[in-house]
Amino acid sequence: GSVVFFNRKGQREGTCSRPASLGAMGKLLSAIMSDGSLFIFTDSDTYELNLKTKQYSCSNDCQVPGGQLQQAAGDYKLVANKSGSVWLLGPKGRPRRLDLYSRYHLNDRKNRLFTLAQDSHGMLYIATYGNGLFIYDPVSGKAKNADSNNATHNSALPAL
Repeated sequence: GSVVFFNRKGQREGTCSRPASLGAMGKLLSAIMSDGSLFIFTDSDTYELNLKTKQYSCSNDCQVPGGQLQQAAGDYKLVANKSGSVWLLGPKGRPRRLDLYSRYHLNDRKNRLFTLAQDSHGMLYIATYGNGLFIYDPVSGKAKNADSNNATHNSALPAL
C-alpha cells in the first residue's frame, strides 16, 4: 500500500510506498497522526510512517494489533484493542502504554467505552468501563486510578 501526501490546499505533494520487507499488511482499522508520524493500525500489526523522512517501519514501541481510536482530547489520542491494550499518543514524545486494565479483556459491548478529557493544567482524565477513573500526568508519564480504594475495580464509568 501507498500513502499519498497532500498539502493544506489539497494539492498532491507525493507518495510513499510501503516496503515489501514489512510483509503483507492486514485489514486497515484506523490511522492516527502523532508527533510527526502516521500510525497505521491493522488487524495484525501497527505500522509507523515518519512524515519527515517518509520511511515506514513496523512500530516497536506502539504495537496494538486491532487498535482503534477510542477518544481524543486536545492533541492526545487514546487507542485500544479488544485484548485490553490501551495506548496514549500525544503531541510530543513516543506513544505510551497505559496499564488501565490488568488481566482484563474487552468484549464488543465494552470496547470503545472510554472517555478522555483534559483540564486547563494539562492533566488527562480517562473514564473506563469497569475500572473507574484514571488521572494521567503527561509530564511525569504516570497514571493513577482515582478509584484505587475500590478493591473490586468493577465501577463502570463510560463518560466524564
